[in-house]
Amino acid sequence: MADVEETQPPSLDYGEDDLAALDKKESTFSLRMQTLMGKKFEDAIIAIGEVPTAFVDALTASDAADTAPAQQDPSHIKITGHPPLRVEPIHFTATFEIRGSVAVCKCEGMLRSDDAASFTQLVRSHVSAKRYICLGEAALASYQATDPPQHTPMLRYLATSSEASRAVASAQRLEPPNALTSIAAAMISGCEWDGVEAYAFVSYREGAGVASQLHVDDVSVFQPALSSIGTSLTLDDERVRAFCKKVNRRPVDTLLYT
Repeated sequence: MADVEETQPPSLDYGEDDLAALDKKESTFSLRMQTLMGKKFEDAIIAIGEVPTAFVDALTASDAADTAPAQQDPSHIKITGHPPLRVEPIHFTATFEIRGSVAVCKCEGMLRSDDAASFTQLVRSHVSAKRYICLGEAALASYQATDPPQHTPMLRYLATSSEASRAVASAQRLEPPNALTSIAAAMISGCEWDGVEAYAFVSYREGAGVASQLHVDDVSVFQPALSSIGTSLTLDDERVRAFCKKVNRRPVDTLLYT
């Protein structure tokens, strides 16, 4: 193992020396996506975390003929503004797939909150869609309420407009003091500013982040909400069950999310 040089962290008021040091240690995250050729999609779904990704992996398009793979186009984004949180670079990868009239983005790895806005701007510039949908997950214990929730998983949402909110017939709005974070927050904020329809769905469940006896409902909790807003994808229940069965065989200390 290489020796790690101990240095004092730079102050937030960066001077020239600090900026030079940061430039040598900047991380990058890569974006692997298909060439979309200017296509306008009905929806762009962004899955953040392993369970949301398992959910979108189980979604199938009604028009199978329109899901042929396109040419891969690698791109890179430089992380700037703050020093790395670890000695090793922080990696984040987003992979795009085309499912008929829907573009699916699957996020893996770590993305610092400061970079979420840049990432969502990149997604919207590459993937033109009528609406954007973020799927995320959080631990049930992190949900803040006077009366603790009595069931799990529990779905909450935020949308960019009152019209969009009324379209969600199967989930409750995310109440203060709870708030969205990172990618979902940046996507909702950017779309609200530009007048674009967007949704963020968060599934709160016990044991989020640690392999446990994962139930089918933990993965498919997003389906009723997506159905209520009229997405063109359908859920393959067998794929969901296969994922849950695979996860339940993992060691209990295996991390599911990053």
